[in-house]
Amino acid sequence: HDDGSGGASRGSGATVSPQSRARYLAAWAMASLPQWATHQAAASHRPRRWRWNERAAAASWWWWSSSARSSSSPVRTRAKPERNDARRDRRAESADWTVPDGVSHGDVARQPAGDHVHPSHLIAPNLRRPDVPETYKKKPVALLMGYVGAGYSGNTTNASLPRGSTVDDVLEDALFDAGCILLSNYRSRSLSRLKWSRSSRTDKGVSSLATVVSARLEVDPGDWDTDPEGTRIAANINRHLPTHVRVFAAYSTPKSFQARRACVRRTYDYLLPARCLGLNVHGERDESIAWPGVPGLANDTGSEVLSRFRRALQMFEGSHYFHNYTKRSAYAPARGRRRRGRYDRYGGDDDDEEETEGSEPMDEADDGGSVDGSNDAFTEYVGSKRRGCYWLKARDDADLVGVKHARKVNSFVAADPAVAGPGCAAGDASSDAPPSPFVRVTVNGDSFMLYQIRKMIATAVAAALGHFPIELIPASLTRPARIATPIAPASTLYLVDAEFMSFRPRKDAPAGGDSPGGDSP
Repeated sequence: HDDGSGGASRGSGATVSPQSRARYLAAWAMASLPQWATHQAAASHRPRRWRWNERAAAASWWWWSSSARSSSSPVRTRAKPERNDARRDRRAESADWTVPDGVSHGDVARQPAGDHVHPSHLIAPNLRRPDVPETYKKKPVALLMGYVGAGYSGNTTNASLPRGSTVDDVLEDALFDAGCILLSNYRSRSLSRLKWSRSSRTDKGVSSLATVVSARLEVDPGDWDTDPEGTRIAANINRHLPTHVRVFAAYSTPKSFQARRACVRRTYDYLLPARCLGLNVHGERDESIAWPGVPGLANDTGSEVLSRFRRALQMFEGSHYFHNYTKRSAYAPARGRRRRGRYDRYGGDDDDEEETEGSEPMDEADDGGSVDGSNDAFTEYVGSKRRGCYWLKARDDADLVGVKHARKVNSFVAADPAVAGPGCAAGDASSDAPPSPFVRVTVNGDSFMLYQIRKMIATAVAAALGHFPIELIPASLTRPARIATPIAPASTLYLVDAEFMSFRPRKDAPAGGDSPGGDSP
């Protein structure tokens, strides 16, 4: 009601408009808010500071006094954009997916979507899942496996290649034939319906003895009661695998386990032929072959050559920027995008930036300076881009180096020359070839980039032979340096060990920690 100074009196019976009532309530609320804040601070015995924001008060006054904001007007909210593009795409794929009456969802095939899918990835209309016992349940499983990489285009599935070109294709087909995958989850895009994750991703020609693959598979949980290693599950899968791909064990894991995220360190071995360093099986100079190094080092002994090689390998140890030892553009920071926080370094999804070491042919344009060459004339540098060795004096937006190029190498060692040949583990007993000496190079690191291991080994060999200045290796690990480095073949590179973070012990586990769910890596 009006106060009587020129308007309607309290007892006149005049009505007040909703706008006037809203203004009165807003003015009363703003006058009471400071008092209410003081009362709450005293009641909770915690000091609080009340800051009166005039802009907020003016905005609130406008909200209540505006005639457009009446009590009957609806409140409009802005729809949040879809944040997960992958989930949105999966929902779009299954939007028109219908199941016939009387048929289970797991018995209906879902064809791979996309224009890039090779015809060999399409599921045959008459394909059916093998009959399995009723005890099979969908459980999170970790498969410890190994494979010979020769003949495969890596271990990561690629729908654009013919079926069977990757180790993932062969393993998924074997799991389906063993009854471990439902037909509805078979051949999904990037194996996403199986929650597929790999501890390491290797490319063409690289082998492995210790790759862990985590997935949601149909298995009999009772097998783990008497067989914690899952050897019976592994044997069932191996019956459908070729001889050069093997599953060693199948472990039960928590639902939150992802092989890639849980793997904290990887160890690779590389068998370097001793003749590449001009050495024989005894570590001495091999006089039967021509010296592969520069003429100025032709009189060096075998121990001096091997010492330079080991010294060059040790220079890579520690945390450095290895942008000169990978395909630099593949890990370059995205321009024109906001930062993604703590996931920048490790990639957004499971396949964005996995630990990778491969052998795809590389061209020098990709390994060298600018991505598109548009900034070459405006970036100051010292050296020669034509020779592949120069130092940037200013920022080059077309060739950025960021945290994704940073890696940590824990150890990099080379053993004494040994023999691989008939009767040895690394040779073929049926071969008549003479024993061939080699140097075993072992590298351990948190993760590796594409080509990184093979480029580091090739650079160390070049430094031992005098073709690459050994003092240039520390400089190549700095951000302004742009240096073209050699690359070694992939045929003798293989993963030998994968170290995982420790699991938290179960509450019902015994004190000794002997149960499968105990605190064991």
